[in-house]
Amino acid sequence: MIKEDGYGTYRTPYQTYAIEEKHWVQDMQDRAKKVDWKKHVAKLNKQTWEKFPGEQLPRSLENRTYPLDLSIHVNRDIRGPKGTLIAKSGTVVNPLDDLSIVNTYIAVDPVDTDQVKWLEGYLSNNNHKSIIILLSQLDKEHPKRTYTDVINNYRRKTYALTKDVVGAFKITHLPVVVEQIGADVVVKQFSMGES
Repeated sequence: MIKEDGYGTYRTPYQTYAIEEKHWVQDMQDRAKKVDWKKHVAKLNKQTWEKFPGEQLPRSLENRTYPLDLSIHVNRDIRGPKGTLIAKSGTVVNPLDDLSIVNTYIAVDPVDTDQVKWLEGYLSNNNHKSIIILLSQLDKEHPKRTYTDVINNYRRKTYALTKDVVGAFKITHLPVVVEQIGADVVVKQFSMGES
């Protein structure tokens, strides 16, 4: 049997038939056209913002300042890759003797209007500092807007106030400022009074 396709003429030993199947790229494009993308994006946004990992804490009723001791008690010798002794067992090491925290961290509840006003005042008086904002929660009705408003209004790096950060800095009430002063980390809690 002699066949001809777009590439030339050739012989086949038996009867052949054309394949009646869409090209896979065309098939994928057709399927993509049938998807309600706005619905999928809305669902993903909802899932993302509902899982915001912020830790909700009560508002502060008092001004309070407390230092954090980040010292580590070494319970065994610590050696470098070449066997060099870094810290001897029994030594107390404060990492801030050799390192420094360059950022100031502000933890606030962006849903509490008093804390937002306080944040604005703090930022205007401390504009020269490298400040990172930590949010305890987002507005339930407009979570994405809460987050983007903070970023757009204050032009600062903004993250969730996670359980790990709350534990590390021993934060119990909001708002707080966490910063290094000398070889210590100091947590300053500011009173918001009764709501």
